[in-house]
Amino acid sequence: MKKSKNTTIGVAFIKTMAERGYRIFDIDQARELSKEFAINDSYINECLSILRRQGWIETIKPGLYSLSPVLLSGHPVSEYEIAMSLIDQIAIAYWSAMHYHQLTQQIPHKIFLLTITNTRLPRTVIGKDREILINKIHYHLLSVKKEHYFGIKKFWIGSVKISVTDLERTLVDAISKPKYCGGFPEVIEAFKLALDKIDIVKIINYSKMMGVSNMRRLGWMLEYIEIKSELIQELQIKFSGYVKLNPSGSNKGKFNKKWGVRINI
Repeated sequence: MKKSKNTTIGVAFIKTMAERGYRIFDIDQARELSKEFAINDSYINECLSILRRQGWIETIKPGLYSLSPVLLSGHPVSEYEIAMSLIDQIAIAYWSAMHYHQLTQQIPHKIFLLTITNTRLPRTVIGKDREILINKIHYHLLSVKKEHYFGIKKFWIGSVKISVTDLERTLVDAISKPKYCGGFPEVIEAFKLALDKIDIVKIINYSKMMGVSNMRRLGWMLEYIEIKSELIQELQIKFSGYVKLNPSGSNKGKFNKKWGVRINI
């Protein structure tokens, strides 16, 4: 079979992928569809390589591809779609989720993602910060225990559903790890912007699930932004010792006896 003929078949094959909604696909999906075009299994890698060089597809990571914008009617695969394809259980979180929920005017310089501890990560993860670099975009993976993988919803972004931590989970995460949310001042502004949107019962329940340190920080924060609800008192518990309000901050600042936090901001 001549190369030109193979290329023609390859283009027909990849256009069929587009027609069937495969915006992102892996090598196994490509092999399965290639049978309909009588493409030899031994040829599929070369076929994909030719299609990539001709601009029909792009490589996300070894064995994973996305269709070119030409095949997607001007709606290219977004960085959020790519994030969803990296591993099975993953969600847009932290600063990226704050940006999605319009809780910050800053545009994060990387995509922050939540996954489960011990999840098998792609071989392309680099460095101690567990990042993946794809098309010049850094995807930062942060893991939690399985029981802490909650508060995640599906939202439409363009024509695709994406997993994102919901508003309350995003805020609970922000007070636990402000360094992944633009810093503590940015977190305070996020809470202020969310003031009229927060489901107080949900955020309190989430905080209880995350542990006593989170509860104390959240109690202080909700009182600070002046949310009017007696339910906040559910977060007030007995404590021994103080936790830093900003976990990433210094050991300086006044002590708040009601919430057991050191106001190091």
